[in-house]
Amino acid sequence: MPEVHAKLSPSSGERWINCTKSFELIDSLNIPESEAGLAAEEGTLAHSVLENECLYRLGRISLVEYKSERSELVRAGRDLLGYNPYNEMQEYAQQQIDVIFDLTRKQFLSHKHEGVIWLETRVFPGIEGCFGTADAIVALEDELHVIDYKYGRGVPVSPVENTQLKLYGLGALEAFKAFWNFNTVTLHIIQPRLASHRQWETLPEKLVQWREDVVKPAVEEINTGTGKFAPSEGACRWCPVKALCTARAQKIWEGIGL
Repeated sequence: MPEVHAKLSPSSGERWINCTKSFELIDSLNIPESEAGLAAEEGTLAHSVLENECLYRLGRISLVEYKSERSELVRAGRDLLGYNPYNEMQEYAQQQIDVIFDLTRKQFLSHKHEGVIWLETRVFPGIEGCFGTADAIVALEDELHVIDYKYGRGVPVSPVENTQLKLYGLGALEAFKAFWNFNTVTLHIIQPRLASHRQWETLPEKLVQWREDVVKPAVEEINTGTGKFAPSEGACRWCPVKALCTARAQKIWEGIGL
């Protein structure tokens, strides 16, 4: 079954929340939101390795299942990259596994035994047309942790006010709201090839307020065709039509910069 993608994807949230006219330009030019390249396919493979390692370490799959999946991923890696990347990706995956186990170990040592670990979970932030897949969610007694694994070699990504992570955090809150209350939400970004693990703590009510005050009005503009162009470094970085956007060109021409 082909993977289903949200129109309002959390990964492109920085663009559509701030530049609410961008969808109209993308649609008018019939340009895909994103195109898979080698780096994206490598990242998908690395996430699959991470999931296989986590599931086995957590006792959720048998040794036979683990080895079978590993063989499939080795084959896929050779087809994609020309060599077997599994051991390298396994080593990088250990950084996220360590974070998950450190969180749950603290829970056990503090005699707080209530906890849940979800992997590769689709979440819905309470916004029509918006959903995405969180790499890992760890729910402890009064703490919610959302972890994003970025395999690329690019610049370090900050979790502070990170739009994608905040949408994932809202999705996790929605998933647990019927039976769990959290005092804090901590958003983590792990970039193993940069040896980077950064985190940012916020309050559940602040995420909900941001959704109501910022995200939902932006979605209303998109749906009613009343949006506006708002080029910026964050909004334009991964925009598929940035090279054809007159609003961005005008801003650059005026010397304002992005």
